[in-house]
Amino acid sequence: MFVRSMKFEERDVCLKMLLNEGIDESRNLKFGLNTYVLEDGSNIIGFFHFIFEKVGYPVLMNFCIKKSHRDTRKARYLMSKYLDLIETIGYKKTVIVASKYLDKIIRRYFKVDPYGENEKSYYYLVEV
Repeated sequence: MFVRSMKFEERDVCLKMLLNEGIDESRNLKFGLNTYVLEDGSNIIGFFHFIFEKVGYPVLMNFCIKKSHRDTRKARYLMSKYLDLIETIGYKKTVIVASKYLDKIIRRYFKVDPYGENEKSYYYLVEV
């Protein structure tokens, strides 16, 4: 199992994972650069995607592992790779945009409360 940059031709695999989770299309519009896939053998089983916006920190927009491969070990591994990457490029904090159903997981894993929310998402500022 390892993480690497997504190739353009793999975009549809990642988008399909989001659509299978019911993630709305508006979040997919920013999908592209800064996308990394989790491979197990030759299969893409997960990915994360982040952007840089005016908040001054990288913003994790998408984080997904296929339902058929989902477990705590893979989720922790993929998140640790995201945090390592953010630290490598010089940031000590990141913003995580998470669907409301992930609230308890984010609070437990990072021990933070959201600093903002809208009808679909919570926003967390997380130390790397």
